[in-house]
Amino acid sequence: MLFLVLLVMMGLLAFALWRIFDAANAATPAHRTMEPGMIWLLLIPIFQVYWNFRSLPAVSESLTATLRDKGLKPDDCGRAIGRVWALLVLGIYILHVIEWAAEGFLMSVGADGLVTIEMTLVGLLLLLAWLAVFACIIIYVVKVQAAKAQIVAAGGEPAPPA
Repeated sequence: MLFLVLLVMMGLLAFALWRIFDAANAATPAHRTMEPGMIWLLLIPIFQVYWNFRSLPAVSESLTATLRDKGLKPDDCGRAIGRVWALLVLGIYILHVIEWAAEGFLMSVGADGLVTIEMTLVGLLLLLAWLAVFACIIIYVVKVQAAKAQIVAAGGEPAPPA
């Protein structure tokens, strides 16, 4: 069951990253602060903690610069929510360290083969943080896709994937 949940979460993350990659391709190459393909580095565990702080603002800045170049007045193109996403992921990693150190989730397998989980405060905070990250991902993808739509509507066709 846990494997299935992890598989679904990875699939959803990959879909979100694909949409972010798609939006990043709409930025004109002169305004890109990062190559769009670099967004896929967010699939690397632990490294993603650092890369969230680099890649999410870079995509937003690229889209913002492209929109300004076209004479439009963009919002932050997801920069603020991307920062929240990055901070939440950092918090999740810190909570996991606390959990492992304090054995926050106590799992046991009963005689019937079922796994029982006793949730602690740290476990509850992790659950809430993951839900918040999921919400941030959705909002960020919507914002960068909206920026992409503005760029395309202003006559800027997305560049082919690099």
